[in-house]
Amino acid sequence: MFMKRKLLIGLGNVGEAYVSTHHNIGFDIVDAWVTQHDQKFQLEKYAWVAIVRIKNVEVITIKPTTYMNLSGQAFRYWMQQYQIPLDQTLTVTRCYFSDCF
Repeated sequence: MFMKRKLLIGLGNVGEAYVSTHHNIGFDIVDAWVTQHDQKFQLEKYAWVAIVRIKNVEVITIKPTTYMNLSGQAFRYWMQQYQIPLDQTLTVTRCYFSDCF
C-alpha cells in the first residue's frame, strides 16, 4: 500500500536553557504528538526524527537540532529526503499576537 507522507516540524532551541520555555512550544507540542502515538524520537541528520503512521499517512515529525535561526536547513533536508511538497508540511512554533500580524 502506498503511504502518503507529511512533514510536521516543531520549532525550538536545543539545550537546557530553553527547556519548558516559550521558545520551545513547537518541541513540546510535537513531543506530545509523538508520545500520544507511542513513538520515540531518534537523533538523525539535522534533527530528532519520529515517524507516526495513521492509516495510509506517514507523518515525518522533526525537531531541528540547528537552533531556530538555521531550522530551514533541517526543514529542507527532510522535505527532500522524503520528497514531501511544501503544501504537505506543518510548522509548529510560538506566536505572540503582535508577532503574527
